[in-house]
Amino acid sequence: MLKYFLKRVLQLIPVILGVTLLVFLIMKMAQGDPARLILGELATQEQVDELREEMGLNDPVLVQYCCLWPSNWAAILR
Repeated sequence: MLKYFLKRVLQLIPVILGVTLLVFLIMKMAQGDPARLILGELATQEQVDELREEMGLNDPVLVQYCCLWPSNWAAILR
């Protein structure tokens, strides 16, 4: 029974990674700039650029996805 359980848990890891990657990529393709949406239309371009840098939105997509995991685990473990 333990062997079956471990096998299923190991099969779950790539599924979780695949689903999170798919959702992340769909969200990246969504219209609109998250920094602009947060700050509103009256924000200056400098404010938007600063928030984009703070949020890591200027990083490549793969870096953004990899940095997503530690922040989520920190929130889960609190």
